[in-house]
Amino acid sequence: MMNELAYSSIYIIKATRKVVGDVKYVVEDLRRKAAKSKLPVIRIEIDYELMTLYDAMQANDTVQIIKSKEKLKALRARLLELQE
Repeated sequence: MMNELAYSSIYIIKATRKVVGDVKYVVEDLRRKAAKSKLPVIRIEIDYELMTLYDAMQANDTVQIIKSKEKLKALRARLLELQE
């Protein structure tokens, strides 16, 4: 009786570990898919900010140039993070 209980417990623990591992895989897959769906949006934001930077450079607007460069740095970091 004791051995059956011990074997049952071991089986349950092993099955639980497998399910937890499967859930982790599914969650990671969902995170990757969500990241991929954000990539085009970030690229559009980068394009828009590049246009803003160009306009600021044409107008010799130093403040906007600095703001645009900072935003582009942040967008680049997000893009690289999501591409990994």
